Amino acid sequence: MRTSLMSVAAALVLVCGCGSQRTLASGQHPAQIAVDATSVYWTDNAFDNGSTGQMGSVMKVALSGGTPAVLATSPNPIGIAVDATSVYWSDYSDGTLKKVPSAGGVPVTILATNGYIDSIVVDATSVYYADGSFVNSVPLSGGTPVRLATTTAYGSPAVPAIAVDATSVYFTEPGSVYPAYTEGSVMKVPLTGGTPVMLASITNPYCLAVDTTNVYVSTFLPSNPDSAIATVGLSGGTPNFLVTTRAVGAIAAEAGDVYWTDRVNATVKKVSVSSAPATLATGVNTFAIAVDATSVYWGDTVAGTINAVGR
Repeated sequence: MRTSLMSVAAALVLVCGCGSQRTLASGQHPAQIAVDATSVYWTDNAFDNGSTGQMGSVMKVALSGGTPAVLATSPNPIGIAVDATSVYWSDYSDGTLKKVPSAGGVPVTILATNGYIDSIVVDATSVYYADGSFVNSVPLSGGTPVRLATTTAYGSPAVPAIAVDATSVYFTEPGSVYPAYTEGSVMKVPLTGGTPVMLASITNPYCLAVDTTNVYVSTFLPSNPDSAIATVGLSGGTPNFLVTTRAVGAIAAEAGDVYWTDRVNATVKKVSVSSAPATLATGVNTFAIAVDATSVYWGDTVAGTINAVGR
């Protein structure tokens, strides 16, 4: 049954006592962020710091904070993902996918394209990415890319978000924003490619996350509040709206909880199917968020910091 947006909007937003915000690193220019069992990783974007011609970098710092380490330099690094041994990133300037050992070492180019690659995700075998209207994969060691799906959606980007689980790649197809908000789609396709399946039709879906039971998606709305967070089952169905909010910058999911950044109110928040929304952190300016078993992490583009707070 589809939850009413009016009833969700009226829900009490709590301030959660989940622990103090903590700064892990400062003096940074973070774009996107990832986390593993020991460290936080981020792309440090040269184009955001006003230094023309300055190289960006791929960075890491311990979960407890400390001195950041430079793993690699890159002209304009954006997307980032991590597995047990390596850190992967996309460079928006030269259309490349690269990787470097998470312990440090020599960077390797996995793929060179003529396109613009933003967000990326990885699993045990492949890197998944969107290049224009196409959803693709390439082996972790490099090689020939595989086109998994083609979207007919219009927009920039045509595929705003991508996520992966053990069987499928999930992606969003946006609707139009102006002059009228129209329905977009939440889609999935098998890891090896095939016929994409529409999981749900929803007003202008954008950010995306997935856990073992649900797909979580943010939407733009023609109203104030101007965004919402909804869930859709992994097999599809009617979207269940959890909360309305303002200007979602990013979302992440873990064990039934979904976390997001509210760029108007400068907060990190969380909600689940069974609990009221809660504010975890304030004074936040970010388009990126990551989560592990204990904490939520983000890079603040105004303060130039890498931060964490308990879940």
